[in-house]
Amino acid sequence: MNRCPHCHQIIPPEIAFRGRMERAVYDAVKARPTGISMEALIDACYGDDPNGGPLEAAKVIAVRINQMNKRVLVSYGLKIRSSTRSSTYKLHPVSTTLTREQILWHEAAAVAFSAGALYPSGTSGS
Repeated sequence: MNRCPHCHQIIPPEIAFRGRMERAVYDAVKARPTGISMEALIDACYGDDPNGGPLEAAKVIAVRINQMNKRVLVSYGLKIRSSTRSSTYKLHPVSTTLTREQILWHEAAAVAFSAGALYPSGTSGS
């Protein structure tokens, strides 16, 4: 994991995600290394939606963050966590003890997801 030599913030890697919401969440968190509020995440995910998104948008995003952490971010040694003190979300390093096979599997899955290869034709996986 790379860190800025001056401020020691995590320099987030480019990661392929399978859906628009995951990309929006990751990009929003990545753009604010000191933390981003749930309200700002909702805006990042549903700001273009004329209806403003689902009534339970915060729960939808929290579930998606949990899925992203388990499925993709762990292979990069990262996790999006919320701070109870400041109510913001940010990237945190996590220690991983993945085997080389697991790392290769996650990398291959990320490539396949970005290419749309893991979905039947006509579906987007979002």
